[in-house]
Amino acid sequence: MQLNYMISYGLEHEGEYSLAKRIKDDTIKLIKVGGMHEYFNPHTGKVLGGHDFSWTAAILSALGRDSSNLKFTNN
Repeated sequence: MQLNYMISYGLEHEGEYSLAKRIKDDTIKLIKVGGMHEYFNPHTGKVLGGHDFSWTAAILSALGRDSSNLKFTNN
């Protein structure tokens, strides 16, 4: 999750807004479906690592989304 944020930030800085938005949107989708897990399989999206992971919550917040409006499908 943290790398997704850093990559999207760097892409925006370099003017690659479309690709940055895609990474942000895909990251948010992963979190909405899988929840606040530590990390996800990059090929399948399967949740991995710890659950209720605060780094993921922080990344969601940093992506500019209000986490209280998200509907999680894994609960």
